[in-house]
Amino acid sequence: MITIFPGHSGKDSGAIQNNTIEASITASIAKTTYEMVRACGIDCAYVDGSFDDRIKHSLGSSLGVEVHCDSFSDKTKVGFHCIYHPSGVGKMVAEVITDSLMEVGVRPARNPDPRTDLLILNKTKFPVILVETGFLSNKEECERLRLPSYQNLIALGIAHGILSVSK
Repeated sequence: MITIFPGHSGKDSGAIQNNTIEASITASIAKTTYEMVRACGIDCAYVDGSFDDRIKHSLGSSLGVEVHCDSFSDKTKVGFHCIYHPSGVGKMVAEVITDSLMEVGVRPARNPDPRTDLLILNKTKFPVILVETGFLSNKEECERLRLPSYQNLIALGIAHGILSVSK
């Protein structure tokens, strides 16, 4: 089973930049990604809520994808990037999702990053890829991230990546 998590669901709304709340963007992209993957016949779940709820309701998963938006003090930063735990298949999955997002026309900020300091990467028994979909701190990118058509494009890229590694 593949589990799709919207970043910052529950009590934490995530970054708030340019009058935009991260949780509203991540929920839309994650839900659309889930619907696309499910429509292709892949066993998947959409799990939101607190961190503990997400862990409890994702037992039995073989892969997780958590959708986020980035924010940075340098307001010129743009693009998406993927984050993965350096053990196991995380790097390969992050690279496939990165390639899929680029194929649909989403601009990358950098190559996938290995990290060991994030709870969701360390507390799950399956690989999780964080997809930072863009920078809310960049006004133009934030405006794009608010557009349903751009959210759908990002969801399409993520879904295509998931489908590629689920064969």
